[in-house]
Parts: sequence; C-alpha cells; structure tokens
Amino acid sequence: TKGIIVELNQVKTEVKSLLRQNKQLAWDKACLERQLELERAENQCLAIEKQQLNHQKNILAGKLRQKHIETQSLLTEIEALKM
Repeated sequence: TKGIIVELNQVKTEVKSLLRQNKQLAWDKACLERQLELERAENQCLAIEKQQLNHQKNILAGKLRQKHIETQSLLTEIEALKM
C-alpha cells in the first residue's frame, strides 16, 4: 500500500502542475486575444488614416494641376506681351 500512496501523491502533484499550466495557458490565451483585438482596432484606424491621406493627396494633386494650368496661361500671356 505504501507504493500506491506514493503513486497517488505523484499523480496528485502532476495533476496540480497540469492545472497550474492550464491556468497559465488560459491567461496567456486571454492576453493574446486582447492583443489581437487591439491590433485589429489599430489596423482599422490606420486604414481610415490612409484613406484620409489619399483624399488629401488627391486634393493637393488637383490644386497642383490647377496651378500648372495657371502657370502655363501666364507664360502664354507673357510670350504674347513680348511680341
């Protein structure tokens, strides 16, 4: 019976160890899930920011085209005045 008691104590110790490991793994999983949620939210923010920057870029490109047209028009007027 001593051998059985020793084995039972070893099993009890192993079970406690496995329960601790399981608890730690559950905690780690919860932390990783939270981190994933935060990263997804950050990605959404970055996607919105990218859209806004593209919109601003398009506005600036339009203004640049307009300035180019105005510059060409002024150069044409200057050339006409030189004649």
